[in-house]
Amino acid sequence: MAAAVVMARSMAGAVSRCWHSYVGLLDRYPARTVSVNTAVLMTSGDLIAQLVLEKRHRTRDFDSARTLRFFGVGLLLAGPTMHAWYVPTCCDPCTSEQLDLFFFFKNSAQFM
Repeated sequence: MAAAVVMARSMAGAVSRCWHSYVGLLDRYPARTVSVNTAVLMTSGDLIAQLVLEKRHRTRDFDSARTLRFFGVGLLLAGPTMHAWYVPTCCDPCTSEQLDLFFFFKNSAQFM
């Protein structure tokens, strides 16, 4: 029982350290971090789509070029777009007014 508690605390500490590292990178290199994050998420989504939803075989039917395209679109197009549009207009953490949900949707609607 005590070993499980120690292991859970160790995992929580590791997750906390990873989160603080990510936030530090986001503060120092916001555009790069958002671009890489978007690329990883888009690649993960394509992997899940191919392997789970489309039930493709890992080696036989897997379309690696498609996965690479998703990574490239996330890194070079979607990530920089998200950084340039979404982060400064909707999610500036410096002002508490922008954390208000009504303010968020009001500002987001003007770009749609």
